[in-house]
Amino acid sequence: MKCPVCHNGQFSSKELTPEVKIVICSQCGFLISQIKRTRPTKSEFSRINDEEYHQSVGKVRQHQAGEILRFVRRYAKEGGDWLDVGCSFGYLLFEAKQSGFNVLGVEPDEKAVRRARALVGDDVVRHGVMGDEGSADSSADIVSMLDVLEHIPADGLSDFARMIHRKLRPNGLWLIKVPSTEGLYFTLAHRLLPFGGSVVSGVIKRLWQSEYEYPHAVYFNQGTIRRFLENHGYEVLGAKYLAEVPNSTVMDRLLMDNTIPRWHAVLIAPTLYFINFIEKARGKSDALLVLACRKSATP
Repeated sequence: MKCPVCHNGQFSSKELTPEVKIVICSQCGFLISQIKRTRPTKSEFSRINDEEYHQSVGKVRQHQAGEILRFVRRYAKEGGDWLDVGCSFGYLLFEAKQSGFNVLGVEPDEKAVRRARALVGDDVVRHGVMGDEGSADSSADIVSMLDVLEHIPADGLSDFARMIHRKLRPNGLWLIKVPSTEGLYFTLAHRLLPFGGSVVSGVIKRLWQSEYEYPHAVYFNQGTIRRFLENHGYEVLGAKYLAEVPNSTVMDRLLMDNTIPRWHAVLIAPTLYFINFIEKARGKSDALLVLACRKSATP
């Protein structure tokens, strides 16, 4: 195995929980997961409590969609063709459509597809996964992937980046949002794991989504995702961090599935409020947004 970021072939390894082991690139620090299944998995949206999801993640995603669109419009002309891969409930598609873009979404989860179609139209959202046959080459001005790239296995990342490169028109934009190792939620959970027992183990499972159908296969930071994109024919135009767990959503976010018991959530919540205070002062978070431009003809 070679690192998809720096092509180094040397790694160290670390067991986080009995279910989650990671390998770490010795050169760039890129993280790759090795998930051991201990029970049957379900899709993300079949596991969640609908009410708590929409009171937490749903509200955050709606707010982020508007923030993301304002970020993209600094670099993109209105009216272009926008493809959203893994469009979830269609919040970003809705904002882009309202701003005059011609939008199309692809989403593998049936529940999310139904909600997205209700929001933006049946003809806008296709049920399935992104593949070469699903979209013509040089057909998109913008391809967006929010919380998707981290689910792609490390050995498939380079091929995926090349496929997106083909789908974009010259100077087209690839918009990516990923969870980042630079955030305090990630950093503290991994450093406190030896001392935190089952409470921190539950957070680790959530961070790596080890009990979901599509776990987090990799983790980027701003340095590794920049290097990955530049090595595959893109120029990074800008990056910013997004608030991922605002104080008003903390308890609902912790309880949106069965990964963390309620009594664990009560113990964890004050720490999350404190982390949010620190993150605001740092100007960083666990959610990283990156916009890159397709440059070279062949990556």
